[in-house]
Amino acid sequence: MYNGRNCDYAFSTDLPIENATAINLPAYGYFEHKYIGIENGNATFSYNLTSINCAADAVSGTFVMEEKTATSLFLSGTGDLSIISFVDSPEKSRRGWPLMTVLGNVQTGSGNITLREKGEHVRYNQSGTSREQVDIPANWYEVHVGSQKIADDVEVRLGGVYALIITQTTATNFNVKNIIVTEPNSMSMLWLIPQYVVITLGEVS
Repeated sequence: MYNGRNCDYAFSTDLPIENATAINLPAYGYFEHKYIGIENGNATFSYNLTSINCAADAVSGTFVMEEKTATSLFLSGTGDLSIISFVDSPEKSRRGWPLMTVLGNVQTGSGNITLREKGEHVRYNQSGTSREQVDIPANWYEVHVGSQKIADDVEVRLGGVYALIITQTTATNFNVKNIIVTEPNSMSMLWLIPQYVVITLGEVS
């Protein structure tokens, strides 16, 4: 669950996990439980969501989880609260690049969200409603909504899986939170090169 709103929430559900009736989800926060038992291919669970500090924010409903599939909920809406369910993945990219899901909670007409390597190429350019997970080069990034730069210090590293929450609070103000879903690699792939060189030389000799 990703909270894209400036509100703290209390979440309760009948998911078969510990403390399922007392989950706290702070503003721009994140909650995960990676392994949930599912029988017969899929299951439907109910939930109740109430705000701790935002008046009239209370929602109840259900969501479906499928076997061998990561399911995420995004708390969104610049006015009324809405909950968006989408297929997610915590798995690392096969080619080692960082994986990024941009979760935009921006006003209609604000323009596309773009990620730009500092002084270089645009690596992501999608509408604020896109939930597509994409791989991008490891680097520091600037974040733009339409023509406005809203952040210039978002770092993604090799092997990491990230969720970037972008929330519009006023016409010109945004909150940007980069969440690490899966930790990046602790060692660079470049350290493999000397090992391959030694192995190759050994085979030649």
